[in-house]
Amino acid sequence: MKYLPDKVRWHIKEKEKTSKEEAVYISQVINFFNKKLGEKYFSILDVACGNGRLHPYLRKFGFEVFGIDSSKELIKEAQRKFPRYSQNYKKADMRNFDLKRKFDVALSWFTSFGYFEDKENLIVLRNINKHLREKGLLLLDIPNAPVRMKEIQSHPIFLLKQGNFLEIVDNRIERGGKQKFWVLKQTFYVRERKSFPTRMNVFLLRFLKREKRKVRLYSLREINKLLEWANFKIIKVFDSMSFKQINEKTRQMLIVAQKQA
Repeated sequence: MKYLPDKVRWHIKEKEKTSKEEAVYISQVINFFNKKLGEKYFSILDVACGNGRLHPYLRKFGFEVFGIDSSKELIKEAQRKFPRYSQNYKKADMRNFDLKRKFDVALSWFTSFGYFEDKENLIVLRNINKHLREKGLLLLDIPNAPVRMKEIQSHPIFLLKQGNFLEIVDNRIERGGKQKFWVLKQTFYVRERKSFPTRMNVFLLRFLKREKRKVRLYSLREINKLLEWANFKIIKVFDSMSFKQINEKTRQMLIVAQKQA
């Protein structure tokens, strides 16, 4: 996750409004498998944790939480926000980090996986597997490719507004052989009022920032194959933020996989 300048922080702050709800859901999922599998899942490694927006709630629910992210700025922000846990945050590349310890749960939340082509995404999964203890869980929250592709193709460009801030979102599908990628371009503007001698007020848009992300879109069959190669076994798939099974309308799916012996 890249760092946004202060004038675009509203974009992150808007997402932070749902952090408690998301953390409640994640804790419920983990506790469900505590009972179902007869295990005790306590420590969580958040891979691509951003500024750790979920972590105060997860800690409140009794979990020990660690996080890595490739953004130096976001890791520093997490350390400032949670000084008591500053040693729990590391700047690291998800493809080659080594924390020299194992965790009960690895969390990849809000499309934090799929930034690379299959070969490197497999390396990410194998590295996560290396950091899980025996029978550890992976909670992988990713877009459901068939649904998202239709959605992106039908609404390639749209506008988001928050106060005087505007965001133009430009989506497209890019294909690389059999692999499909979601290319997301976000352009941020602020609306400013300009006064003229005629006392007429005019609003102008001032450019702030442009972000571009590229995410590999996986169908359930494709991600299942990749997980198997990384020595994981899928034990449940939920329509994300619920305990319902995925269906033809599922936009985001939470895959719960277990490390194999």
